[in-house]
Amino acid sequence: MSTFANLFLLRETEDGAELYLGDFTTAQGLALIPEQTPIEVTAFGATLMRDHSWATAEHLPPLETAGELAAFLNEDDDIGLVDFEARLLGIGTMSSHDDGECTYKLESAKLVASIVQGAADPRFYGKLLQVLRSHPGQYVSCGDEGEIDRFATFDDYLRAI
Repeated sequence: MSTFANLFLLRETEDGAELYLGDFTTAQGLALIPEQTPIEVTAFGATLMRDHSWATAEHLPPLETAGELAAFLNEDDDIGLVDFEARLLGIGTMSSHDDGECTYKLESAKLVASIVQGAADPRFYGKLLQVLRSHPGQYVSCGDEGEIDRFATFDDYLRAI
């Protein structure tokens, strides 16, 4: 995985906003949340975690904050994380799929900027945030040199790469 997300999608909702980050691990996604944020893991599935052929949330050690969970995920080798979802107190929810894409359902659209700022290359953050906000519902990619492309669907993005 790269240091920065390579694909973004922003949808504003009645309750806040939904933000998708592509090519971004669960640990990377949790690192964008304040470390002391209380967390409740609501879904967890991993294929390589310690002595479990299929580990669930019940197999996790006690983890109370976003920082503790991120540290746990970073300390272990690849655990084969397939499914993850957690409630983040005062923020909303975060989920991931195959440990390679993160989706946030945020209670406030004001939280979008801070998450995008942490997920994007700082050289291109302002331009990227502007494109996301002016084109909600479109996938937006940001290349290594700051080139920004928009796609109507995820399939359109896949055809372009």
